[in-house]
Amino acid sequence: DIDYMVFHSPYTKQVAKGFARMAYNDFLRSPDAEAFAEVQQFKDAAREESYGNKVLEKAFISLSKADFAKKTDPSLLAARNIGNMYTGSVFFGIASLLTQVPFAELNGKRIAVFSYGSGCAASTYSFRVRGDTSKIAQTLDLAKRLENRIKVSPAEFEKVMELREKTHNAQDYEPAGSIDQMIPGTYYLQKIDSMWRRAYGRIPFN
Repeated sequence: DIDYMVFHSPYTKQVAKGFARMAYNDFLRSPDAEAFAEVQQFKDAAREESYGNKVLEKAFISLSKADFAKKTDPSLLAARNIGNMYTGSVFFGIASLLTQVPFAELNGKRIAVFSYGSGCAASTYSFRVRGDTSKIAQTLDLAKRLENRIKVSPAEFEKVMELREKTHNAQDYEPAGSIDQMIPGTYYLQKIDSMWRRAYGRIPFN
């Protein structure tokens, strides 16, 4: 009864593989179901052997392609444009889903969320949409925000990363970079004191 499935997304191909694994698990529970007519050659394969079986993986990616397009692909807008967001990944997935799918289609539907960290821990939860999500989508305006990102050259990006390296774990540190290009409402670091306590400012809305 899951209508949409949001995954942690280090990269989007892994999400497609995860969705295909769910289809394979459904196959193991009901191998004779009509929906699995195309993959009967894997009926007697041991689960342990399936993990490294690329032929099986491709077969279930293909089998689940239509469901993936409907249930998960709308949640990948941010992941495709930003890449791995680590802790924020599934929440950007939810934001993407709310942006890509209108409330009329989300109303009353169940959304499942699967998150994990480096294979050490994982959690799954679900919720049902109650109430209009249109205002959330409008406020997020995610597609436009992605389109309005500032492009920099590789050389400029390297300088940013070099500064990040030098200031990692710094004490008594005050960032010297410009905040002029930050959008209204953005939080930014103002200072780290001698006990690594951080102070943040926020770009005003007006």
